[in-house]
Amino acid sequence: MTLLSPGGLVKLVKEAVTRVQQPAMVSTTIFSFSRRHFLQRTAPLLAMPAVLGALQACTPAAPSAGPTGAGKTAPASVAPPIVTQGVDPETLDPHFGESGPIGNVLNNVLEPLVHYDRNMNIVPVLAESWQVQPDQVTWRFKLRQNVKFQNGEPFNADAVKFTVERTMDADLRAKGLNDPFPSRSGVTKVNVVDPSTVDMVLKEPNIVMPVFLTFLYILEPKYYAAKSPQETSVQPVGTGPWRVTDWQKGDHLTLQSYGGYWRGDPGIPEIRFKPVPEQSTRLNMLLAGEADVVGGLLPDDFPTVEGDSKLRISRASGSRRVHLGIPTNVPRYHTRAVRQALLQAIDYDGLAKSLLGPMAPTRRNNVLIAGDAWLNTQIPLVQYNPDAARQALQTAGFPFADKISIYTPAGRYLKDKELATAIAGNLRAIGLNAEAQVLDWTVYTDHMRSDKGLDDLYLLGLGSRFNGPEDASIVTTDQIWDQTHWIQETENGPKFQALYKELLKTSDEAKQKDMVNQLQQLFVEEAVWAPLWLEPAASGVNRRFSWEDSGGGNNLRFWLPGEDPARVTA
Repeated sequence: MTLLSPGGLVKLVKEAVTRVQQPAMVSTTIFSFSRRHFLQRTAPLLAMPAVLGALQACTPAAPSAGPTGAGKTAPASVAPPIVTQGVDPETLDPHFGESGPIGNVLNNVLEPLVHYDRNMNIVPVLAESWQVQPDQVTWRFKLRQNVKFQNGEPFNADAVKFTVERTMDADLRAKGLNDPFPSRSGVTKVNVVDPSTVDMVLKEPNIVMPVFLTFLYILEPKYYAAKSPQETSVQPVGTGPWRVTDWQKGDHLTLQSYGGYWRGDPGIPEIRFKPVPEQSTRLNMLLAGEADVVGGLLPDDFPTVEGDSKLRISRASGSRRVHLGIPTNVPRYHTRAVRQALLQAIDYDGLAKSLLGPMAPTRRNNVLIAGDAWLNTQIPLVQYNPDAARQALQTAGFPFADKISIYTPAGRYLKDKELATAIAGNLRAIGLNAEAQVLDWTVYTDHMRSDKGLDDLYLLGLGSRFNGPEDASIVTTDQIWDQTHWIQETENGPKFQALYKELLKTSDEAKQKDMVNQLQQLFVEEAVWAPLWLEPAASGVNRRFSWEDSGGGNNLRFWLPGEDPARVTA
């Protein structure tokens, strides 16, 4: 059966593995360890009945490496591309952290069983095919053969079993492991059938199981079993086209090509990531030829970039759900009327116009669900009404004198610090004692992973693939990216959780759409997110580097399924 496309996928291409390189030791500073999901706007695919059948009984051809099968190796004299991002990854161990900066690196080093192509079809990577068994809770995967990890060890069913079981390891969870795969997928155990066949057994049916597999990077068992979390946090070992060889935290991270990669030579010998918090500094680096990729361009930057013949702009439709989260376990925010009043105090249109200008996206009634095809259009927009907000808070006995912090990273999202500061201004305008508090991204995520979590208002952006059931999963139980605690603390929370579980068992398209509409209604009524915007995406790119932003879960991925790798010239 074909996968997600009536025309089928390209034929299986198996690259001969000619040599295996051992990963070099990484030079780095050990640090305490704690998704950018943009995509071109498409109708959601996974929930449609025909597509569901493809997901459940799939024997697709493997993704081609592209017309040439591999990249043409750049001459040694060509300078490596420099890729900037606002912050460093918190960790390079995928089970100890999940964020855009982490994915930007690991999507080039590690590989999952399945992933997205540029058109947002789920396609095979390390799995060649998969099929749900008659019991509806057992998923069988046929694995790609003749694949080697970057340390020379073979990829096989044991590696898949080890990886899944590691996400559930109680001892590692006590040390900070927080991978959400077990709770998202519902996997309870993994059975090795033979070296190239593995079964994953779920607690109950899950119609979006393949979606959650795109987050599951397969790890090399011997290496990860022998090393401490501190060691694996700086030196990942996977099957991907590049490997980490040097990480000087706060300065640069270097990837070098892996010659034993199963798809062939990735073509670019070296790629460097640099963390640069200030957007103006990143732009100046691009203009000076000191950087090749700079994300987060604003309209004011466009004329400068377009006026330089060496540069171009790569655009992708925004899917990052930027919101102000309200922790319902904090007593002063526990009452629904208080949270609704806070949402009324925010000048959504004014913020978007002043900070994003002509890039400001169309305002939405909620940003839990990013895909237009899944949006419940019957939900009204929150109206900006500071007088009504002040009166409602006074009626509720809100402590106006209490200090309110709006936690925000700086450089992680488009205009994040400025946005938090402007929201604080909106709240001060109705008499609240509010201010923005900037946290280093690592500190920010450390707080999220702690037992206490974030204890005040917080600015956050969460990626989306425009699939309603997957979008809704982010605010179910055991998801560290939702710090509102709303499932446990609000009237609608348990109702949402129960309905979501029923959704995962439902294959009928109309019923799915109705359930997702109900989920949005339950969520919006509790006012635990102030819906700000879907973050627009534009990157400045040096013309010598052929990379294009494909969005979705691909992040800064330099070799997509079915394509040639990105290339660099002098």
